[in-house]
Amino acid sequence: MRKVMWVFFAIAVAWGVAMLILDSGGSSFESLLGYLFGGMAFIVVAVVLGVVSIVSAIRQRTRFTRVFPLPYVLLIAFLALVFVGVSLNGALWLRLQTSRGPLEAVAAKVQAGATPQTPLRVGSFRVRHIDTAGDSVRFIIGESLLDDLGIAYSPSGEPPDLGEDSYQHFGGDWWLWRHSW
Repeated sequence: MRKVMWVFFAIAVAWGVAMLILDSGGSSFESLLGYLFGGMAFIVVAVVLGVVSIVSAIRQRTRFTRVFPLPYVLLIAFLALVFVGVSLNGALWLRLQTSRGPLEAVAAKVQAGATPQTPLRVGSFRVRHIDTAGDSVRFIIGESLLDDLGIAYSPSGEPPDLGEDSYQHFGGDWWLWRHSW
């Protein structure tokens, strides 16, 4: 049973890392499906493994502190980390923090009138398009079906809506941006 749990933990790590990486480009429809269906599958299997561990422990009269083996405890902790990280945009926030300087430098150039050629790499982001809305600079970094996903630098508050745009404050001068068609 322990080998099965280690294998399942390894699969969960691969899935979790993939979900965090996919989510770090903005929550696309495809990554949301992988997150929801993969998450449900991992929860179901984790519950089954937990029940099997409890039943086995009862049959063998094992002390309660030894019911759940290490791979199971690591699995539950890792799944919790992934769920919290994806739900709170943790990986995207981390990428933004590590790329803040280069993004702000490009934003300053755009605000001064420059028109950078896209696509380009800015920090850890592959930026597909850059535009302005008022005094804010918006970077498209991903897509979700028909919508573009991005981040907006706007030191004067929430950027203005253009068309079907929507924003969510992401800390400091940064906003998550969904550009709908």
